[in-house]
Amino acid sequence: MARKKAKARLMKGEKLALTDNDKLVLFYRENPVQAAKDLLGFDLIWLQRIILEEMWFKPFTCLDISRGVGKSFMIALYCVLKGMLYPNTNIGIITPVYRQVQLYIFGEIKTWYKQSPYFNRSVDGRITASTLACRIVFNNGSFVEGLPVGNDGGNIRGRRYHIVCADEYAQHDEKILKLVIRPMLNIKLAGRRNQYHIATTPYYKHNHFWPQYLHYIRMCMEKPDEYGLLEFDYRDVNMTQPSKLCPIIPYDVDEDILEMQRVDMTNEEFCMENLARFPDESSGFFTSRLLDDASPRRNPGPIEIEVKGDNKHTYYLGVDAGRAIKGSNFAVAIGKHVDGRIHLVGIESRNGATFQQMNRIIRELTMKFNVGGISVGQGGGGLTVKDLLAVPYIDSETGTELPPLTDPEDEQHQLITNGMPIVHIVNETQTLNNFMYATLKSDMEHERFLMPITVFGALDMPSSIEASYKEIQKTKTEFLVIEAVPTGTGFRFEVPDKYQKDRATACVLMNYLVSEKNKEFVPDEISLAEGFWVSI
Repeated sequence: MARKKAKARLMKGEKLALTDNDKLVLFYRENPVQAAKDLLGFDLIWLQRIILEEMWFKPFTCLDISRGVGKSFMIALYCVLKGMLYPNTNIGIITPVYRQVQLYIFGEIKTWYKQSPYFNRSVDGRITASTLACRIVFNNGSFVEGLPVGNDGGNIRGRRYHIVCADEYAQHDEKILKLVIRPMLNIKLAGRRNQYHIATTPYYKHNHFWPQYLHYIRMCMEKPDEYGLLEFDYRDVNMTQPSKLCPIIPYDVDEDILEMQRVDMTNEEFCMENLARFPDESSGFFTSRLLDDASPRRNPGPIEIEVKGDNKHTYYLGVDAGRAIKGSNFAVAIGKHVDGRIHLVGIESRNGATFQQMNRIIRELTMKFNVGGISVGQGGGGLTVKDLLAVPYIDSETGTELPPLTDPEDEQHQLITNGMPIVHIVNETQTLNNFMYATLKSDMEHERFLMPITVFGALDMPSSIEASYKEIQKTKTEFLVIEAVPTGTGFRFEVPDKYQKDRATACVLMNYLVSEKNKEFVPDEISLAEGFWVSI
C-alpha cells in the first residue's frame, strides 16, 4: 500500500520555508514508530509497530487482541502522539466503565508524563481527572479525553471528536455505539479525515462485536487503504526476538499463570481471553448469552462491586460451607436488594477454610453490609456454621460484642432473646434444588438478578476490588459449566471434574432467600369470582 505523505498547511502570514521544528514534526507524522521512541522512549516490538502504523494511517481499525497483549497501552500511545503532533485535534477514549479509562489508560499516560520531558512540555497544565472523566490539554490546542459511557450514554452525549477510540468494544451497549459514539465524528477539520478505532478481546458470537469483526474482514479486502484488522495473542509476544528497532524485549509470557488459567477456566474462555478466538454459544443450563444479558451495560447500568454496603439498601448473603482442601470451597455471595432486583455486588471464597474462619468471614460481612438475611446450605458444614453464628462474637479490632445470629425456625435459637433472627438453613433436596436453580435462571432472564460486567485488574486497582472482580469472573465460569443432568424426578446439577460450583451455589441460595422474602410483600391474590365447580 502506498502511504500518503503527511502535509503541512501554511497559514496566512507564514513564510514558505519550513523551520527545523516544522520539518521534525512532519517527519514524526510520517514515522510514528520513531516518534514513539524519540518523544516517549518506547522501543516498540514488531506487533506494536504494526498496530501503531495501522491506527496512524487508516481511518478505521479494529484491534482484536487477547488479554494482556497491550491494546489499552497502544490506544494510550496512539492518542498521546496524535495530540502532540496534530494541533486542534479532539480525541476521545470511550470505555464502558470509568475504572478502565482511569486506571488502565490514563494510569499509563500519567507515568509517561512524569518520565518524558517532551511530553511534559507539550501539555498545557497538568493531566486532570474528575469523578467522570480524565483529560489532557496540549499547548497546540489538542486534547485527549477519557470517559465512560454511563448508564445510557448521558456522560458522553453531545461531545464532538476528530478521533474516537472505543476500548472494550464488546462490553459496550450496541445502541449507544451506533446512536451516540459514532455520530461524535460527523464533523471533521478541513483537510483531515476523522478516525474511528475499536479495540477489544473477543466475546461470544451472539455479541455485537462478531458481526462487526466480519464487517472489518470484508472491508479490509474491499478498501485496504482505509480499514485495518489487527489480531494478536500471547503467542505473538512469545515469538518476539530482539531487533535493531527493539534491542531489548521488555515483555515475556508467564506460562505458569497461563497454565493456572487453563485449570479454572473453560476451554472456550481460555481461547477467548488468551488466543483471541470467538467461541460459539455455550449449551449449559446457564448459557453465555444469559450471563451476558444478566450483566447490564445500561438500564440500570453496570453493577458495581462493593466492599462496603450503604444504609439505604438491604443486603443478603448466600453461604456454601464447603471446606475440602483442594476441593469444595467455602463461598459467600453478597446480594444487594434494589427496587425488586438483586445486584450481585461481591463474592467471597476460601479453600480449606476452618469453621471458625467461616464464622469470622460471615461476621465481618455483617459488619460491612446491612444484612437482612443469610441463607446457608445445610450440606457439608452448614449446620456447624449455623451453631457458631448463634454464639456472641467479639470483634477483634474494636472489642465490641456482636449479638448472636440465629435461625428463627430453630426452637433452641428461639430461646436466645438477644439474637438477630436472620439465618435460614436450606435443606438442598433434589426437588428444592430444581426449584432454586430454575428460579435463578428465570430471574436472570427477566433481569431480576444482575451481575457486574467483567473488568480486568490493573496495577493501580485496589486489591480488594481486583480480587472481587476475579471472584465474579470465576462465578460466571462455574455457571457456564453447570449441566442439568436428567433424573427420574427432575435434574441433578453437575460440573466436570476439574470445576467447582460453590460460588454459583452461594448465588443460588442467596437468590432463593430473596425470592422467598419478596413473596412476603406480595398482596394476597384477589379472587375474580366466587362459586364452585359443577359437573355437566
